Amino acid sequence: NTYYNAQQSYEAGLKKNLNQPRDYNPLQPIRVHPKPVNAGAQDFEKAIQKGADILRRYEESKWVDNAIGLIGKSYYYRQEYFSADQKFKELFVTTQDEKLQQESILWQGRVLLDMELHNEGIAFLSEQLALQDEIWSDSRKAEAKLLLAQHHVQLENWQTAVTELNEALPDLNKKEYRERGYFLLGQVYERIDNPEAAFNAYDKVKDHYVEYRVQYLAQRKKAEVARELGWSDVAYRIFNDMVRDDKNLDYKSELDFELARTQHERGEFERAIRSYNNVLRNRLSNPSPEIAARSYYGLA
Repeated sequence: NTYYNAQQSYEAGLKKNLNQPRDYNPLQPIRVHPKPVNAGAQDFEKAIQKGADILRRYEESKWVDNAIGLIGKSYYYRQEYFSADQKFKELFVTTQDEKLQQESILWQGRVLLDMELHNEGIAFLSEQLALQDEIWSDSRKAEAKLLLAQHHVQLENWQTAVTELNEALPDLNKKEYRERGYFLLGQVYERIDNPEAAFNAYDKVKDHYVEYRVQYLAQRKKAEVARELGWSDVAYRIFNDMVRDDKNLDYKSELDFELARTQHERGEFERAIRSYNNVLRNRLSNPSPEIAARSYYGLA
């Protein structure tokens, strides 16, 4: 079965692409739909060739629509966004299957996100959500709203992004989208100066555990927001729990610094001095130059 072989090639490429380690900068809004990276390109090329084979040789086959979608997704992960967009547009026009039509809309919205065509993405997704209102499944409608929210985030339309995210998050099928989605919601609430709502959003990340790094950053953000709210006991408890968690060993010096800083802000100056010195003298977990400098500043 040619389609089965094409799908196997696509799945192999997808696994390589999604398994690449990703670093998140908590100061930048997180991408809920991860950007493609340079991995699996040969597998995707094979999937494109096998998919094109189906379109040439078996044009009456029931797999034609699926093959068009598979070619589009393979182009997307090869970061050939223009070709991907063409295929998703073609799928939308040729298929009679409502599910595949909706999938093609989601992929077009995603392509526009990566092409940084945010006004176009907002116009397109808003129109499709309105036109297809009766036939969208809950989970696909939620994903369309999630993509719409990310376009708004890129244009700093924070309030609209909050509305779309709150509508989207409960109905999302993919746990990793909920995990990163609640993290993004926390970041957006911080942008509109609503720290209590940000705290609650970061707190929800733990209910959708997929990726350790996202969980770690959510806990950190939660503690930072608590400190900003004047909830120093809450902040201290979170940082203290994080320091005691063996999974966080790589981040020990920065967590020890945050504990010292929280003690400092609580007026516990002698404990803070001891903690700052512990950060600076720890041979097992040398602080980064930035953490060392901030610890010296704390002692001053």
